Amino acid sequence: MNQNQKSTFRLLALLMLLSLVMVVGCLIYAPSREPTMQFIARSASSAIELEPYYSSQDNTYYLFVPFRPDQCQLTFNSEDVQLVVDDKPLSKGDPLSLRADAPRPMVIGRGQSVDSSRLCVKYIADVPTMDVRLSNKVLQRIDRDREYIGYATMSLYSPEGKLQEGWHTRNVTLKGRGNSTWWNPKKPFLLNLDRADTLLGMAEGQKWVLLANAFDFSNLRNKIVLDFAGGLGMQWNPSGRFVNLFFNGQYYGLYLLTEKIELSETRLNPERVPTYLFLNDIEETVRKAGKPSYPFTGDQYVGVMEARAAGDVPLDSIKEGLDQFKRILLSPKHPTDSELASVMDIESWACKYLTDELFLNGDVWRRSNFFYSLGYAPYKFYSGPVWDYDLAMASTHEEILAESDHLMPIYTMCQSKAFQHVSDSIYYHYGRPYAVWLLDHGLDSLAQTIEQSATANAIRWRHDDALQTTSTSTVDTLKRFFQQRIRLLDNYFSRTQPMQFVTLESTDPGLKGFYSTVLYHQGSKVSDYLAITVDSNNDNSWMWEDSTDGHYYTLDSVPPPGCRLNIVSSTGDQATDTQDTFQLRKWLMRIVIFIFFSISFFCIVVYEIRKYKRT
Repeated sequence: MNQNQKSTFRLLALLMLLSLVMVVGCLIYAPSREPTMQFIARSASSAIELEPYYSSQDNTYYLFVPFRPDQCQLTFNSEDVQLVVDDKPLSKGDPLSLRADAPRPMVIGRGQSVDSSRLCVKYIADVPTMDVRLSNKVLQRIDRDREYIGYATMSLYSPEGKLQEGWHTRNVTLKGRGNSTWWNPKKPFLLNLDRADTLLGMAEGQKWVLLANAFDFSNLRNKIVLDFAGGLGMQWNPSGRFVNLFFNGQYYGLYLLTEKIELSETRLNPERVPTYLFLNDIEETVRKAGKPSYPFTGDQYVGVMEARAAGDVPLDSIKEGLDQFKRILLSPKHPTDSELASVMDIESWACKYLTDELFLNGDVWRRSNFFYSLGYAPYKFYSGPVWDYDLAMASTHEEILAESDHLMPIYTMCQSKAFQHVSDSIYYHYGRPYAVWLLDHGLDSLAQTIEQSATANAIRWRHDDALQTTSTSTVDTLKRFFQQRIRLLDNYFSRTQPMQFVTLESTDPGLKGFYSTVLYHQGSKVSDYLAITVDSNNDNSWMWEDSTDGHYYTLDSVPPPGCRLNIVSSTGDQATDTQDTFQLRKWLMRIVIFIFFSISFFCIVVYEIRKYKRT
């Protein structure tokens, strides 16, 4: 080896060492977390460490306190952070006595850095609190990977600050869940206890769901429907309780804690525990579950989600039963009452149908449609439990009657006299009275029970629309919906008004279909098709095109019956993702540096190998 080759290899070795140092440094470098403000909220029987949430939009630190103000004491609990609030310096152990909801000027000192900000205390003691403790790295991993399972501990507090009996530092696991809801900044979660237990008075179980309700600024829609369905004659529907969720003392938002949909003797009538649980949904969702699945109706698939059968599941027999069910539902000749009753429980399917109609479920039959069977062939299928109503009640602006779409299996059901009779009875005996109760005082009562937490949730996730609307206006929106809905359904179920139809085309690829909308009197405007409030000063904020003839319609236009309306544009505000992107930028920089040095190293090695071969 000559002198030039030796010099080249020395340079190569130096570059390799430098590349290795840079790559390792990029991968393992993790700047220490800057000192954070910590407070302790103490009640008569417990204490919880809290960390305020910083909002960059108004330069304010929000300290969300889950105990009632007359039953807790706040103290400052940081040694490496200096605070001056209202010109009063705070040291560790000093009490914090600020009037709630009034932002106070604050100076923060962290080592050599000093910043000016504001501190605002908000009490959110209207619902119980769930405090989950886990490492920040595990929480970040769960946030990135829906399937990652992280280990944690959990404590459950009452609004008075009392630890729920048996719920001090219980071991749990946490993972992400949901489909479209998972891609929101506010994530839904699946909570798995170390052993089956009751939570907040609900039936005993080991797996629980934390619904984020990220699409629903009112936070009420899922709760309203689950409470209603729980009083129907269906075998089982999950219960739900509101909780404020904290991770390591940091407020994460208002959640609806619900029972997980699963075959369980503790959550079902033990005398009628189903043998198989099915999910009818879009193909992607069903196949992703990794369960046996089959094409069902339209572009929907059905999956065998759970089974309690002894030994191997008779998949061929199940498929034959589902095919028979599908043949009857899609038969061009309407089946008789006895034929329909031979494959389905009419009462439970009528309950599900009425629930979807009453609360305007745009996902009817297309998404989250659960049903089950009680035994082996010949199979008879029962509807339930109901699930996923955060986009119901006109939150997406559609006014539908599921029966009006002739391509949907519900149309076949509604042709049965027995099904009609049961549906009518459920509407007049349960559905309509519940809607009237909501109008009279139910909505006001529900909104009042979560008013503090709903406001805090809007601040935490910067739902500017929600911040600008009071609980009263949120309730008023839902009241207007139920007023319109009762009027339409009264006409429909009484069958005294002729129904005229238009079709509202859906642009959501996840729905893969059309919404059949209803017009039940002549001369109505586009706004009468939709359960939305028209702004008299901005009637043209929504523009619709008739895809059959190319004509355009605004909300004050009168389209002909039978047309197909497709939304062209709207000025509706959308919730924005204001999550801090610092961590993302930091890791992107590491990846760029790693790729740069890797490519450089690879090119040098290839060059030297070729040069060595030539010599």
